[in-house]
Amino acid sequence: MKKVFQIYVFGEILWDLLPSGKKLGGAPANFAYHANILGGQAWVKSRIGNDSFGAEVQSILASHNISLDFVEIDPVLPTGTVVVHLNENGQPSYEIVENVAWDNIQSDNKFLADLKNADAFYFGSLAARSENNLRILLSLLNSLPEKSLKVFDLNLRNPFYSKEIIRQLLKKTTVFKLNDEELLILAEMFADEIPTTLSICDSLFTQNSLNLLETKVIEWIRAFIQYYQLKHLILTCGSSGSFLWDSQGNSSFAPAEKVNIIDTVGAGDSFTAVCVLGLLKNIPLDKINRNANRYASFICSQSGAMPTVPNQFLDFE
Repeated sequence: MKKVFQIYVFGEILWDLLPSGKKLGGAPANFAYHANILGGQAWVKSRIGNDSFGAEVQSILASHNISLDFVEIDPVLPTGTVVVHLNENGQPSYEIVENVAWDNIQSDNKFLADLKNADAFYFGSLAARSENNLRILLSLLNSLPEKSLKVFDLNLRNPFYSKEIIRQLLKKTTVFKLNDEELLILAEMFADEIPTTLSICDSLFTQNSLNLLETKVIEWIRAFIQYYQLKHLILTCGSSGSFLWDSQGNSSFAPAEKVNIIDTVGAGDSFTAVCVLGLLKNIPLDKINRNANRYASFICSQSGAMPTVPNQFLDFE
């Protein structure tokens, strides 16, 4: 019998208000959806409003077999919403409403007790924008078993991040995921700790080959992994492909598959879900990377972050 990995998720559940209509989203909810259909058991710790949007959240999560056990209902604050704008290439920009239910996630003794079973714990920087959530998140991270993967999805959204918050979370992290734009911001932000010549005006890639990162980028990433004692780092670069590293210096590159892009909302979250399940199963980095690219490319060809995924994309053994 295959092991069903227990994956705990902390953070925002919200509605992405897309040009084509509203879709349930938020990186943690998206990640949980994909972790579940990939064979894990995801448990979401979040908070929604006592409103019609919140009722729809409960209905959709239940239809996707995502447990509602740790999804709290706030009696006052509304369910979170994000207005999503897509450019001509399908790349999203976001208007994230503040002071909503997921900013006010509460402590929960049952959730804390259940964390002893965690094979992985996923969290992002956006959920830590409120002091309340940051305090609870750090407490949960301190309570996790040593063996569990602590998966930090950087997910930078202006103005909802700071160097100090990111630093606190990195100190608790074993698997760090970010994209190419976030890497350049991070390199400037942490230049005092890990010196770099990178800037947000730089290209990450050599001019003659998009599958080779600039040497100075690779050197900085490896220094960053060692500085924060990460076990793995995941870097997605959109249509240029993706990279995985481990703490032993092993690395993997995989090109992105060519698809007709409808939108890219949730593609990074689906990529992370494939990586986490792959790491839990001890699948080699190259195979994880190829599988994640194939899966995320399919998500880009669909509308919204939680489409139905055909079985042909779910076989990663």
